[in-house]
Amino acid sequence: AWVGPILGLSALRIGLAGILVGAGTAMSNGCTSGHGILGNARFSIRSMVSTIIFMVSGIATATLFSTASWRATISSADKFQPW
Repeated sequence: AWVGPILGLSALRIGLAGILVGAGTAMSNGCTSGHGILGNARFSIRSMVSTIIFMVSGIATATLFSTASWRATISSADKFQPW
């Protein structure tokens, strides 16, 4: 179910997030799953560095943009029935 409006997310913000994910994928020559699972299994240095950067970026983003404010909204969104 589309919960963007319930979480207070605009289409512009979601679109910008998608563009940033696409740019990061292009810059790292692969996606998080490809590097994190397959690349690390092959002991690829590029994949190890990329995975570390992905993890540090994710932790920094979660820390800077405290997710505690919308956690309660998600639990209420799970109960939302649009029909």
